[in-house]
Amino acid sequence: MTLSQLSDQDLLDLVAQTGKLQREIDARLVELTQEVQERCAREISLAHQVGCRDATDVWSRFALSAPAATKSRVRLARQLMPRLDQETGEKLGPAFPHTAHEFSQGNLTSNAAKVIVNSLRDLPEGEERELAEQVLVASAAGYDQDGQLVPALALSLPELRTQAETWRRKLDAPSRTETFETRRVDLVELENGMFRLSGVLVAEGAAVFTGLFSQIANPKLAGDEEDPRTPAQRRHDSLIAIGKAAADSPAIPKRNGQPFTVIVQVEAEDVAAGRGGYIHESRPTLIDQAELLHAACGASFQFVAQGDNGQIVELGSPERVFTPVQRAAIAARDGGCVIPGCNTEAAWCEIHHVTEWARGGPTHVSNGAMLCWYHHRNLGSSGWKIRIEDGIPWYCAPEALDPDQKWRATQPVHAVATRLIRKCRRRQSA
Repeated sequence: MTLSQLSDQDLLDLVAQTGKLQREIDARLVELTQEVQERCAREISLAHQVGCRDATDVWSRFALSAPAATKSRVRLARQLMPRLDQETGEKLGPAFPHTAHEFSQGNLTSNAAKVIVNSLRDLPEGEERELAEQVLVASAAGYDQDGQLVPALALSLPELRTQAETWRRKLDAPSRTETFETRRVDLVELENGMFRLSGVLVAEGAAVFTGLFSQIANPKLAGDEEDPRTPAQRRHDSLIAIGKAAADSPAIPKRNGQPFTVIVQVEAEDVAAGRGGYIHESRPTLIDQAELLHAACGASFQFVAQGDNGQIVELGSPERVFTPVQRAAIAARDGGCVIPGCNTEAAWCEIHHVTEWARGGPTHVSNGAMLCWYHHRNLGSSGWKIRIEDGIPWYCAPEALDPDQKWRATQPVHAVATRLIRKCRRRQSA
């Protein structure tokens, strides 16, 4: 009889039997792994007798087992097989007896057994750890409240990991002071000019950033356009937006009586030639033309142009930065990023000089348009184009999206709704 001829129930029974057989084989493999390890550790090594380097090589040649799989079984065997007391040589039971028993009976998968022992092995042996092991084993095998084994009730691996981590934290909760002292943030410059950000956040900080990332980096876009960025790239862009919003905030402490400022330094000749310059905070970092023009739009950036001899020939003035009133007006008009399909709200957007300030563009509402950090940063290379007509931003989509390269007026949802309601009310009053 072929599988296709089985009834649904017979097929399910066969699946259950095969799963049981697989678990029993896994248990046998761990037992065999332990025995091979012990024989290869003898003075007359089993491995050397058969021309192998070590126990892992034995498994590779005789069972075609991948080295990684063998090493994983070795680690599991140390926790589930009988042990020797290092001082007395006395034979002891397994470090995790409940896990070992159910695993040997084919009631636990090897992955479930690994989750349990890996979560609890660093805890001190005792009644509490044994209690945690019993609960986790029962959940992983599928025992009900009456002690009946019902494999269909077994926790999934992600659920088991969550439960095991909960037990580990409850039994090994470090003091708040110890945990707090591990907090850190590191920023390291890489050879390619990028920076690696790493660190450990307290729960409060993680909750703040997780919430902000969720709000700013929401991958759901209006329309059919797909966001090409990965989730990690969206989080990066959101972090930059958060930082720039904070840098522009009056709540940031002043340094030497001055607001936070990053210097953008460029040779006057390089601006005209389309070359980049340097951005300074603690030390200069080379940036390209797109980054330079992007930075020049920011309120926390000070633009400095120099001549051939290094003399300052132009210094950015306050007129370079859109005022809060101008920003509010542009936000009311645009509602957020003007690129169709982008749902970044106005609070997390930047004001783009449609004609770059570095190229003589005025800081006026008629020359400003809202863009999120990602679209602002990549405006020159993404294919999107922006211009202002009759005081309204217009856009031209990349050729891949719009082969006709037609310019269209931006239509924020709130603005469209306002216009339609206004027209409707005019008709009603006519």
